[in-house]
Parts: sequence; structure tokens; C-alpha cells
Amino acid sequence: MSEKTTRTVYGMYLQTCAHLNIPFVMAPNTTLNELLSIQAGVIPDANVYPTLGYLSFGNGGLTADISADGTLVMMPKIYKADSASLYNPIPLILRAIGDDITPDRRAKYAGRRVESRNGVSYIAYYLKRIDKSQIKAGMFLTTVVNGVKNTVPFVPDSSVLHPVAPVISNPGVITADGTYISASAPLNVVLDALDTEELLNVFDIIYANPNAAIISEMAICSGLDKSITITDPGGSQFTMNEAIAVQVNDLVNIGAPLQFNADGVTFSIDIGATEPLFSSTVATASS
Repeated sequence: MSEKTTRTVYGMYLQTCAHLNIPFVMAPNTTLNELLSIQAGVIPDANVYPTLGYLSFGNGGLTADISADGTLVMMPKIYKADSASLYNPIPLILRAIGDDITPDRRAKYAGRRVESRNGVSYIAYYLKRIDKSQIKAGMFLTTVVNGVKNTVPFVPDSSVLHPVAPVISNPGVITADGTYISASAPLNVVLDALDTEELLNVFDIIYANPNAAIISEMAICSGLDKSITITDPGGSQFTMNEAIAVQVNDLVNIGAPLQFNADGVTFSIDIGATEPLFSSTVATASS
């Protein structure tokens, strides 16, 4: 299914503060840290802005029904811009006490806590770090002609320094002509075979039903890493980078039945903004 993204007010507020280089104040009741009781209330240092860096997943983003002819119908749930979490966040990893993931693999995750499921204690990880090493931002121009979309890099020439206003009839109604300009940074979200194996184990522990293993929502989150010392249930200690001040910036409807994707799944999400270019089409208002 195609992904549908909803921006949250928390991401917009962070972006506004960063653009203006003014203090970012983390409002109470807005972080996944508070929801999960992980480093709850720990705030960023002064003049430090959280950045996009974490993903959270859940299974509450779709509704399912059976039509009169027996067809399965799945519809994405609507998110509100003030939603600070997914409808039903789930851990990416649940490991038995004493069987924690290795330090190398732990470096890809955050949101670690010990929790009980069906009376058994597990080590859970709720956040996956975004791999930014392959992300490249750019400016693009998109045209749509007869339903065919074509996107090319946008390269400004000297004319943009001397803008000319579009000619608009008076009275008139401006209509977009299928031309759009965007600042874009495609983000490929990869859940590899190991991620999928861990998630299948999570669903088996929580629901005891492999057919329930469907990821249907994803949150793109901002936050900061903080080095902390963990004392595991056995009494030994280790340090890890935990995520603090984690806020949902974007909520995304997705659809991935994991039992059919054991080798992994990939989602492509565009981080950026798009605006129409009102370049030529003008519809005159009727009298």
C-alpha cells in the first residue's frame, strides 16, 4: 500500500525553533520517553536541538473489514497533528532475560527497558536508529502531463533572482497546472531479515499468532543520544547510548505482513516539503 504521512505539531515546533535559532522547550506529555518510562523528563542541554534520528513501529494504523463479496478491505486510520505516539506502539525486539542482543547490534536500537509480557520479564527495544549515511537532500521539479509524472533535479538559474509575477485575470481563480517544486531527502527505511525475525518473535510472544504479525504504522522521531549506564537483571553493568527527548515528528500509515516478508521489508519516505508552481494555468471565474 502507499504510505500516508501526517506531520505533528511537535516536529513543526522543533523546526521553527531551529530555523529561528531560538530556545527549544520540550513540553511535558509529548515524548515517547514519558510513554515508555525510559529516561522520562530528561531534557536536552540548552541551545541543543533534537534531530530526526529514530523510528517507532506499531500495529494500530489500519482497520480491516470484509466486503459483501468476501474481499478483504484495509483502510488507514487518520492521525491528528497533536498525536504524540502511534495508536499501538510495539517493541522491535523482545529478548529473554540473559539473552540480550550484542553491543554491536544494540548500537542500531534505543528505547530499551525491561517489561513483563504474560507474566514473563523481557528486555524490550522500541526504537530503531535511522541510518543517515546514505540520505542525500536535493531540490526537484516535478511535472504531471496526462497523468504521467516526471521528476528532474531543479537547478536555479539567474531568473529566480528576478522573479516575475504570474499573470492572473481579475477576477480569476489560480489553479495548479501539475507542476511542483520540492526540497526532498528520500529516506529508505529497511527492516532486514534479522529485524523481521525479531519482530516475528515479538508478535509470537504478545499474540501467539503469526498471522497477527502486521506492521501498520511508523513514527519518524526526533531526539538525542545520551550515554547511560545500565544495570542488567543479573547485576552486571554496561553503557549504551539511549535516546532522550524523543518526539514524534511524522506519523506514517504502512502495511507489512511480516509472515510473507521473512527476508525483510523496505519503505521509502520523503523527508522534505513540496509546493505547487502556479506557472501558467489560470481559470477565469464565471460571472
